[in-house]
Amino acid sequence: MEVRKGYKRTEVGVIPVDWELVSLGNLMVFKNGINASKERYGSGVKFINVLDILSNAPITYDSIIGKVQVSNSEVESYKISYGDILFQRSSETIEDAAQSNIYVEKEKTAVFGGFVIAGRKNGDYNPFYVNYQLKSNSSRKELTSQCGGSTRYNIGQKGLSTVKIPLPPTKTEQRAIATALSEADAYVAALEALIAKKRQVKQGVMKEVLTPGVGWREVRVKDHVFFQEGPGVRKWQFTDRGVKLLNGTNIQKGVLDLSNTNRFISEELAYGQYAHFLVDCGDILIACSGISVDRFEEKVSIAEEWHLPLCLNTSTMRFKVNEDEVDKMFFFHFLKSQLFKQQIGGAATGSAQLNFGPSHVEKVYMRCPPKPEQTRIATLLSALDEELTALEAQLAKARAVKTGMLADLLTGRVRLV
Repeated sequence: MEVRKGYKRTEVGVIPVDWELVSLGNLMVFKNGINASKERYGSGVKFINVLDILSNAPITYDSIIGKVQVSNSEVESYKISYGDILFQRSSETIEDAAQSNIYVEKEKTAVFGGFVIAGRKNGDYNPFYVNYQLKSNSSRKELTSQCGGSTRYNIGQKGLSTVKIPLPPTKTEQRAIATALSEADAYVAALEALIAKKRQVKQGVMKEVLTPGVGWREVRVKDHVFFQEGPGVRKWQFTDRGVKLLNGTNIQKGVLDLSNTNRFISEELAYGQYAHFLVDCGDILIACSGISVDRFEEKVSIAEEWHLPLCLNTSTMRFKVNEDEVDKMFFFHFLKSQLFKQQIGGAATGSAQLNFGPSHVEKVYMRCPPKPEQTRIATLLSALDEELTALEAQLAKARAVKTGMLADLLTGRVRLV
């Protein structure tokens, strides 16, 4: 493929002609961290370890959790300075191998541990740009190519020194790129914090509005709701077209997404042997296996007309509410409540993850106010859900924009200076 004017092809991809490929060994001096005896950990000087590196945010003094007792000479030898970049030496997975992060504290001193390699600034560059560049696809490929080992992936100072990254010619351009990406990060972080706060608010509201009051009564779910688990469709019955099979992974954060479905059964099977497992519009759908109790609310959704035809599969369930006495959306939110989680979490098999079915749901009870109040509560909780859904969509878009910025700015495809 022809390279456009003003750009050149390099071993890490196409970059502007005035950018250089620079080895990390020409930018940094590397040093392995301190190896202290276990008795010295838990108090003393702040101590950077692997978990600090894997955090998305730059490392600050206050964000460091670990501490270690060290002498003054050890502090002097292993102290980290503003702009130093730290690398993970060893990992069980290639994805986490040689991950890096930057220390951004100017006045407070911290040291770093033996599973970490520090890259101390030794060249004329903007460290925030380099930190972002080390997270780019091309640089991650370069870094992981230097990792060796069989059961663990390891990298050393020599391997790090040979890794090459693209470097703009001026610190002004480097700083402009780092600033733009930092602002994108800040926007994503602000949205994540807002969503977390809204989720806490919703939990508080749910606890308040679902606390029984005058006129509430306790009822068994099985007396007001039909529920059914999907069949154990055999592997040999799968086809590459026909009627979609519902899988638990199709329900993510309360959204039923069948766009990536790759399991079908024939129409003959769907409308014959498995006809009584076909989902109807308005059915409440859940995944009942391979999910944790605390995040179960993410696996509750409702089938819409455009999802059909759709057939239940194993480890999925549907609910049809008899709305004479129970509001359908009130029951929908009950499935996300702590009361349901507590009951199903105690009855289900498995510890870290749920694995339950109709026999467990048969024992579940719910607390219901008069139906008009159920509707009022459901309307309030649905409004909170809609707000969260809108924020999640906004966050997904912000992350996509940031991904595009990383690809454009760190390759020089888009120039800011």
